[in-house]
Amino acid sequence: MESRLHVAAQQTLARVVPLAMAFVAGLLAFWITAAPGPGLEPDSMSYAGSAEWFARHGTLAVPTAYWWESDSTSALGSFPPGYPLAIAGPVALGVAPVQAARLVIVVAAMLTAWAIASAAFAAGGSVGAVLAALLALLAPGVVTQHWIVLSEPLSYALLAITLGLMAARPERAWAYGLTAALANMVRYAEVAAVAAVVFWAFAQPAGWKIRFKRAILAGLPAVVLQGVWLARERLVEARTPFATVGTFGGVAGAVGQGIARIGAWLVPSAVLPDSMIPLAVLAMLAVLWLVHRTISVRVPQIGMLERWLLSILLFSGVYAGILLFSRTFVGGEIEFDDRILSPLYICGGAAVGTMIGYLWDGWTVRGRWAAGGVLAAWIAAAAVVDVGQVRSLRSDGYGYEGADWQKTDFAQWLRTVGARYDIYSNDPAAIYFLTGRPSRMLPETLAPDSVLRFRAVFDKHPSLLVGFQDDYRQSAAPAVLAREYGLWKLKEFDYGIAWGVLPR
Repeated sequence: MESRLHVAAQQTLARVVPLAMAFVAGLLAFWITAAPGPGLEPDSMSYAGSAEWFARHGTLAVPTAYWWESDSTSALGSFPPGYPLAIAGPVALGVAPVQAARLVIVVAAMLTAWAIASAAFAAGGSVGAVLAALLALLAPGVVTQHWIVLSEPLSYALLAITLGLMAARPERAWAYGLTAALANMVRYAEVAAVAAVVFWAFAQPAGWKIRFKRAILAGLPAVVLQGVWLARERLVEARTPFATVGTFGGVAGAVGQGIARIGAWLVPSAVLPDSMIPLAVLAMLAVLWLVHRTISVRVPQIGMLERWLLSILLFSGVYAGILLFSRTFVGGEIEFDDRILSPLYICGGAAVGTMIGYLWDGWTVRGRWAAGGVLAAWIAAAAVVDVGQVRSLRSDGYGYEGADWQKTDFAQWLRTVGARYDIYSNDPAAIYFLTGRPSRMLPETLAPDSVLRFRAVFDKHPSLLVGFQDDYRQSAAPAVLAREYGLWKLKEFDYGIAWGVLPR
């Protein structure tokens, strides 16, 4: 009788604990993204803008185009379609695009917490489930990704579900292959998840024929979905103008930046002070000790614990390898910041929480108090950093959503007087989030032929040239173009100027 009651209690906890963690994560995400959030960055335009266009017109189009285009929108390219399609659902029901993105962020946080806690419960019990979810999602580098309209939160959810399926149902290659493919359609960097599931499916014990079959089943969804998306891009000639960033030094510099950000994850801080480097090293040694202890006390058979930790390790290794390869051979503009490294924070937190839960019952009372003290200190430090950053966001707003953008005479002027004009700008994302309208880019250079051709296009209709401090991508200096064309300054604010022809 006691055994059956214990089993029933464990089964109940296995459902209740993940749901409770999902509820907590949803509440926190809802609070983080409250007005004036969620924050908006240049990339946010491609997600929110194309979602709005899809909900209204049935096609994925970004509210900007090159200056010579007759249409002021362009087919979505350079960004995967998963996140815009998720946002488009609420938008079709009447929700504003940014608030629809907020809803997706909240639901994604809940799914991430639920998936991590579910797998960790099966591997490390209730203590492991709670700790895995907390350590994965409270890291400041993860929290910051939930207050901006970006694809990361949704990709976390699909990644967590994929890793959980790999551990719990290793024979169902098609299932975790599908969720990995969906993650890759939300965020291209999750191609690491696709590579991981193919390797994982092939590695499961079976004959060679079955191994190859499972590997094909795991990779097929990604091949089909990416194939369809690439075919669509060719069909519609997608050539979205996308935001560009600077080059962040050599590979060694990027790796150094990544190490510094991992240190700020180990010892929660916005920027790791030099005085805290020894503590970060000590934290890493503690993690390695946890791994050693887990390996030394586990049972010989491969079970849920081993599969969960191995799936995390496999993905993390593949992801890190792809980052290094991409930074070395593909793009010098790839920055090893929290945004790119955050999946590793989630994997690390989930693994550490699970291992502590697994080892918890075997520790002495003194050992539990020591572990509890360290965990409480880490969670408290993370919470302090998180709350400070969120308060700053809540008071001032982040990016284009901030009051210094939205609540200005310049913004009001663009929405009213500016509505009579076609707009050309070096930052179409700013135009979209201030007015809800599309705009066209400026020429990339001041080459004489570009300047003359652009002037001819600019003069065809009543037009504004709006220049901002920061370029969305490389473009000719707006002030130089305005001077070249003899345009008048019509409106100005801290971050930009609107030029045009004086009305007669």
